[in-house]
Amino acid sequence: MGVDRRAVSPAVAVLILITAAVAAGVLVYNFTVSYAGVATKTTSLQVTSVSLVKTSTQGLFAIQVKNTGTTQVTGVQVRLYGESGYAPLWSLGTIDPGQTKGDVWGVDQSKFVVGRMYAVYVYVPGQQGAIALTVLCEGG
Repeated sequence: MGVDRRAVSPAVAVLILITAAVAAGVLVYNFTVSYAGVATKTTSLQVTSVSLVKTSTQGLFAIQVKNTGTTQVTGVQVRLYGESGYAPLWSLGTIDPGQTKGDVWGVDQSKFVVGRMYAVYVYVPGQQGAIALTVLCEGG
């Protein structure tokens, strides 16, 4: 009684190896493409204009912020620091890539002095710290 040995033919073995190599290549390609897509997304905001105007009856604060990154930024907040601890906080909401968004808010004009510089902070969600700048209070 002899042992009956069966083997895979060389043509089938080559076909199996080629299929395994192609499958491995597809997996590596998909991983590389998905990793590169995540790595190229950036969050970046730029303040394009800011002003603070005080008249005898009112104060107005205006700011424009541009999203110079590649991802949408949600919940952008702006804080203006005035005299005696006055620090109102406003929201610009969501800013899409390439979009400039801004607003004009009324402020307590008694908390600002014409000719003085005041701190402004733009808070960017998901990033430590804030964009810090100053604004000169002008008379109107």
